[in-house]
Amino acid sequence: MAKFRTSKNQNSVPESIDLMFRDLKRDPSIKFLGNHQGQILNKYKKDYLKNAKNIAIELPTGTGKTLIGLLIAEYRRRVLKERVVYLCPTRQLCSQVHEKADLYGINTVTLTGSQRDYNTTEFYNYQRSEVVAITTYSSIFNTNPRINDPNIIICDDAHAADDYVASLWTVSINRNNHKQLFDQIVRILEPVMPDYIAYYIKHHGISYEKKQVDLISNIACHNKHQQIIESLESLIKINENDQNYRDLKYAWGFISSHLDACSIYCSSENFEIRPIIPPTLTHQPFSNAHQRIYMSATLGEDGYLERVFGVNKIHKIPIPEEWNKRSIGRKLIFLPAMSSGINPKEVAAIMLQKRKRGLILVPNNTSLQAWSNFLKDTHTILQSTDIEKSLETFTKSNKPTVLILATRYDGIDLPGDDCRFIVLDGMPTGSGLQEKFLLTRLGASSQLRNRIRTRVTQAMGRCTRDENDYALVILLGEDLTKWCCTSINLQGMHPELQAEIQFGLDNSTELEVDNFVELGEDFFNKTPDWKDAEDEIQKLRDSSLKVSDDVAEALAKSMPHEINYVYQSWNGKHKEAFNEATKVLDSLEGGGHNLSLMSLFGIIKQQILLF
Repeated sequence: MAKFRTSKNQNSVPESIDLMFRDLKRDPSIKFLGNHQGQILNKYKKDYLKNAKNIAIELPTGTGKTLIGLLIAEYRRRVLKERVVYLCPTRQLCSQVHEKADLYGINTVTLTGSQRDYNTTEFYNYQRSEVVAITTYSSIFNTNPRINDPNIIICDDAHAADDYVASLWTVSINRNNHKQLFDQIVRILEPVMPDYIAYYIKHHGISYEKKQVDLISNIACHNKHQQIIESLESLIKINENDQNYRDLKYAWGFISSHLDACSIYCSSENFEIRPIIPPTLTHQPFSNAHQRIYMSATLGEDGYLERVFGVNKIHKIPIPEEWNKRSIGRKLIFLPAMSSGINPKEVAAIMLQKRKRGLILVPNNTSLQAWSNFLKDTHTILQSTDIEKSLETFTKSNKPTVLILATRYDGIDLPGDDCRFIVLDGMPTGSGLQEKFLLTRLGASSQLRNRIRTRVTQAMGRCTRDENDYALVILLGEDLTKWCCTSINLQGMHPELQAEIQFGLDNSTELEVDNFVELGEDFFNKTPDWKDAEDEIQKLRDSSLKVSDDVAEALAKSMPHEINYVYQSWNGKHKEAFNEATKVLDSLEGGGHNLSLMSLFGIIKQQILLF
């Protein structure tokens, strides 16, 4: 028999965030807030609850930033009656956060997948501010989001959001998925395309050539814009039943009238049309929020987070002092390429055979397929589609199993015995052509250093999720090994990770395969030899410092002008955009390490003269 509902089921209004935490009907295993968590929550409530549009919170991997984000979400929902959205990169992560919220006693709903299939009751409970909604970045950053008026947006793993955010303003034309369109764009742009890229396209570039990316001059292709528009709109319409073309339709709708503000990147397999920085403040579901909170294990000091989200001022709550030296768990890191006469990949495979489960992270699908073929006879192979809803397919497997993921360097939490073995094979670069252009064509290794640091840090922290956790990490690939051998790359890392990598470098030379295996077993069995090694890592940690470099400072200085340039250009204010590009060049002037970005904005400045 139906009964009228009364207010007795409503939550009480808490006096503070920590008092609210005490009253939550949480799992008995969640006993108290850590001191560092309390510090951050108090700092947020005191200084930023109502006084800032954009706030970033930094905490090392495994130190409980998800709890902080959910407590802020629940507090604002209860006290200010706001609609709060908690964003994650993937559906699997949404499920993971939802499970944690249940342990914490916080009511959440997951709104993922097709928008028309959202649970009706759950959606309207969110709309009424009765629950916190957990969803993906793509649910907000799309052309017609059903969640279109959030008051508060909490961005988890914010450093990993770049591709998800930029995708709304990025048209990616792939040779295989959009063959007819790709061929038409080649015919249109071939007269203004770099000759070597045109050659690779004609000869289906192989291996190294497929890595080559270049920028087509807007000056040269300006009179081609109308042809590009006609080709895209015609073929999108003709192929409206093809999902690959439907995916193009949405981003194309956002940039088609702003081609003058976009760059066109090309390779033998893809064209990418996009603005340098996504103009997120033109997207109302994002721009109209009262507050946006970005949570990350590594914020950096070069303005990268601001560039990812297209905002030029983010107030940052830094890591509490107690975490400046110490981090979570322990990693034994090996770099087998440091020893001559052995096959590093075989070292990883042999060591993997002694473990029930292993995680392998790679930068592209080619590497993913190579590892799948390499291990298919000895291991069950899982990929991202196998863990979309839950990690249990991997964590509950009793057979030798490997989870192989491409361009997924964060967001996979594998604590304790879920997994204690990681392979990071190759430099963790981004998947988009713009980053590849900066790295391979302009040689912007110093400009991208912080991004690489962040991805390396995140990747190696997947299996160390609490104070007593531990994992063995194998780093493979000449590019990644070289990067780790370059001291300036390590200096901007947390001292604990600096020490672990340094110890790994010192202990990966002049070894045979059996030596790696023996040392790995000492680590897992916590032998007396390992205890000596632990003491050495702690000494290295205590003598290490996280050091800022001048490149990061220069990039931070130029960042507001880069973002201002994007919005001026997007709005057709070319004179103002030209002035901002000039300011970017002025900010970067004064060192050869800035030549790559100076080259890029020098090109942009010349292009603006056309208008």
